[in-house]
Amino acid sequence: MLFGLQLKRLPRRLFGDHLELWTIMLCAGLFLAFIGAFETLDDGIARRFGYWLSLMFAGGMLAVAVTEILDRAAPLSEQRVAKFLAAILMLSLPQTLVVFVASVTVLGRDWGVSALIELFPGVLVVSSAILSIDYIATKKVQPTPAVAPSRPAARLSGRLPMRLRSCQLYAIEAQDHYLRVHTEGGAELILMRFSDALEDVQGLDGVQSHRSWWVARSAIAGGRSSGRRGTLLLKNGLEIPVSRSNLSKLRRDSWW
Repeated sequence: MLFGLQLKRLPRRLFGDHLELWTIMLCAGLFLAFIGAFETLDDGIARRFGYWLSLMFAGGMLAVAVTEILDRAAPLSEQRVAKFLAAILMLSLPQTLVVFVASVTVLGRDWGVSALIELFPGVLVVSSAILSIDYIATKKVQPTPAVAPSRPAARLSGRLPMRLRSCQLYAIEAQDHYLRVHTEGGAELILMRFSDALEDVQGLDGVQSHRSWWVARSAIAGGRSSGRRGTLLLKNGLEIPVSRSNLSKLRRDSWW
């Protein structure tokens, strides 16, 4: 059942969550085919369009995989440029092999393996341009307005060690029957129901961004989105998921 559910969600994860990227890939493929880029003008219109659109589809699948991998890497808040450069390299290397294979099989190029070295700069340029557009369109971090700090309240505060009780509350993360309470002074795992913790923070300026996360507005450093997914970036580098149902609400209420 779990495998079936994951399989059902696969099209949305591959395409629905990356609509901007796929739009860019489609436009790039049509443009490169139309102008006959990289000496493909004499290959015939049908073969040329099939070649470039196939390359863009393969590149899109690789770009989605790279994006998923890097989104789960170190916190994005302070390493966005490094991750962007890593994405270009991680996409360009395998895409060069894809271009080589497609050129030999589809266009009938009589190339040796040494052609991979000659192809790489062109692939790097195209990948850089596509990812730059996608980076600007979907990964822009927007600062949030400054607000008063939040402090852990009543029952929640009483279950924290003394060193954290006076610290600003950042977020609450549900982990089975436990909660991981994130504060400016560090995090602590406590035994408490998530529903009880939500009652305890009702008076604070915060929001339940996901079924297993609550976050204080004062802890947010910015946010980012990609398709229907969202992430809140906290001052300590923590990344908080935003569910699809809450994404538009948080944007509308200036959390985003």
